[in-house]
Amino acid sequence: MRLLSDNSAFSTVMGFAMLLVILTAAYAYFQIEYIPEICSSHETKHFSEVIDELVELSAKVKGSITNDESSSISIKLGGYYPDIPFFSTPPGFTGMLRSYDAEVRIQNAVGVEGEVAQVWDGSEVVWTGQSLKYTPNYIFSSGEAVWEYGIVAVGKLNYVPVDGKIIEGKTIFIPLLRANISDSSNARKEYTLSVYSGGGKGILIRDNGNPIKIVLKTSLPRNFWEEYWSEVIDPSYVSSVAYNNGAVEITLRTGTTYRLIAGVVEVEESSGRAVQHYLYRLSPSNQTTPATLVVEVRDKFNNPVPNVDVTFRSSSVTFSDGVHTGNALTVKSDYRGIASVVALDVSGSSGIAVASITREDGTPFEIAFTLWKG
Repeated sequence: MRLLSDNSAFSTVMGFAMLLVILTAAYAYFQIEYIPEICSSHETKHFSEVIDELVELSAKVKGSITNDESSSISIKLGGYYPDIPFFSTPPGFTGMLRSYDAEVRIQNAVGVEGEVAQVWDGSEVVWTGQSLKYTPNYIFSSGEAVWEYGIVAVGKLNYVPVDGKIIEGKTIFIPLLRANISDSSNARKEYTLSVYSGGGKGILIRDNGNPIKIVLKTSLPRNFWEEYWSEVIDPSYVSSVAYNNGAVEITLRTGTTYRLIAGVVEVEESSGRAVQHYLYRLSPSNQTTPATLVVEVRDKFNNPVPNVDVTFRSSSVTFSDGVHTGNALTVKSDYRGIASVVALDVSGSSGIAVASITREDGTPFEIAFTLWKG
């Protein structure tokens, strides 16, 4: 009887030991195989959310530039893995969002409308700003997301386009950021978006006999631009795209008039508005007194600039701003960048009136009106 009892006890112990081994193996297998899979799936979901937020950033930047309205954006830089009871899961992960230099060069573009041709005369135009790169510190996967000139791209070594077009038909839209960002966090980050240059409707440009070229400084590799342009290029307007040493060069077809729209949005810090660069005439150049003379102050991105001193002067025309009268009056541009005076009278049969601003470099920009005696 004792022997049988001992054998029975031994069998129970062995059975328990085997069950413990099986449970331990199952636990280890689940910990090694399924926990990483669950965490990796969580990383993929988070990365997809960040991409959606960068796409939303593009939409808000475009809206800010188009409507001249500030806004905000929220980006979840990092997060925490789901807590799985009885199993060991990593505590969380961070993500870094940083800004880096962007540069746009536009060559051989001539303005079609009035005073625009004095500024856009075929000489090279250079704009600078920043782009953004998001790099997550994932444990089980890798990848980066890039925002450049309104384009969102995703990858690591090989990038693929997700959203955004620089050229659609005859319209060129180039947004830039002003930013100084180097944020690393495992939480959500709120960013304010302030308009540095916006609110304009763009300008019409044509080539000067040589094709218009748009050269963009880029951190994205050649294979990205090859794929991007194979998907969105319209051969009716773009003749070639070339990549060389960190820059992509877009050559437009000659003989076409394009609308160029650009603007700049500041992220986090607001330094005010871009400074005045030229005047655009909104009223006829030849009028009979009394006549209203209207100009728009524009920056180098062709957008209106408010609160700028505009001087109207003449040796033979008397002006009024509604309060003062004289042969020389200085008025401020309003929130739309518009400044105006009324030419009351002219001595003699006709006279010349000049509207002028002082540019950032201290040089003047002037446009003239001819006034005829009413």
